[in-house]
Amino acid sequence: MEDHSNSFENAIALSTRGDIAYFVKVGRHYLNGDGVDKSYTKAHDWFSKGAEMNDPSCLYELGIMNLKGLGIEKNFLRAKKLLLHAADNGSDDANYVLAALYFGNKSIYTGGDSGAQNFTRKFWFNPENLDNQSAALLRLKSAAEAGQPKALAMLGVLYAEGQEVESDFERAMALLHKAANKGNAHAMISLYFVYKTGSLGQESDSSLARHWIQEAAKTKDSMALHFLAGYLWEEGSLSEAKEALEESIEHGGHAAYVELAIRYLQGSLGEVDYQLIENYLIKASEMGDVRAKTYLSELYRMETPLADHDLAMRWCQEAAEEGDPEAIIKLGIYYWKGIGCEVNLDKAIEIHKVALERGHPKAARNLEVLEKISREVNKLRFMKDGRFNLKEAFH
Repeated sequence: MEDHSNSFENAIALSTRGDIAYFVKVGRHYLNGDGVDKSYTKAHDWFSKGAEMNDPSCLYELGIMNLKGLGIEKNFLRAKKLLLHAADNGSDDANYVLAALYFGNKSIYTGGDSGAQNFTRKFWFNPENLDNQSAALLRLKSAAEAGQPKALAMLGVLYAEGQEVESDFERAMALLHKAANKGNAHAMISLYFVYKTGSLGQESDSSLARHWIQEAAKTKDSMALHFLAGYLWEEGSLSEAKEALEESIEHGGHAAYVELAIRYLQGSLGEVDYQLIENYLIKASEMGDVRAKTYLSELYRMETPLADHDLAMRWCQEAAEEGDPEAIIKLGIYYWKGIGCEVNLDKAIEIHKVALERGHPKAARNLEVLEKISREVNKLRFMKDGRFNLKEAFH
């Protein structure tokens, strides 16, 4: 393992002499625990010193700490203010992050792969709290022109999908290759899907697809390792796929816990172990994976040794509140069927209308059935209350 202690000592020595360029380096040593015990408090102190002197890198790091809640309470408004200040002082990284907060799930091109699209789905802040689209796009282009790898990759995805900008496959491929050549794992994953699906004007090429997902995995990016596992599943290399997921977890990939849980539930990795599945999903949920909460809800709803409809409702409500479309429609179904709650058709209809607005494919049909049932129930209520009029009820 590389010894970072000397570089830390050098950085601290130069920073104490007032060399502002080393303030951010000392802060990063404390932030990452390189050559010194990790301390968010000390990292925050050093970044704050540089921020007071308008150092763009310190402003950026301080903004990220506020955004992620590293050692401090999450504070989006303060994070945005710091990032804007950093961008105004020339931080390409800050411009990228501000754009990424707006565009959210546009970091990877999946070539229409529905499973991959679901996995890469992110729940960002409401864009109304951020720059407008044109301002976000200008920030992204500025960062990309400066060679910021993540910005290059994201801009490539935008040109590939043709949503925020006019579709341009040639430019998309150029940007993705440029980002990949700078070591950006997400660009490599995008190229994997390009050649896997034969999109963006390229022919399907399994050799190039394999090359790019393997190169991406070498960066130890958790998402790259997760997609490598998917590739290995398709190749029938189950033990290697499991190892890739476990390595993804080691590098912070909470979604790999969810994938392992699903594979065990399907029996792909041997005998179904519900306790292990529950443990995986709880770990992922504790790391902020909203899909894990939805799957936990489903696990407790199922007729298994862990069945607990109260817990099913609790996890479903939590996931729905965080915006997961699957959780939202499940919540509507729970109120419809009385799973973990009393049957409440009005509530079920209300929630299905939200699911319909979110574009869930099952929402319209369910809503039609629910409204029909509701009408019939109301007719029966009229009969019970003695206010029933046969002619009025059915016409």
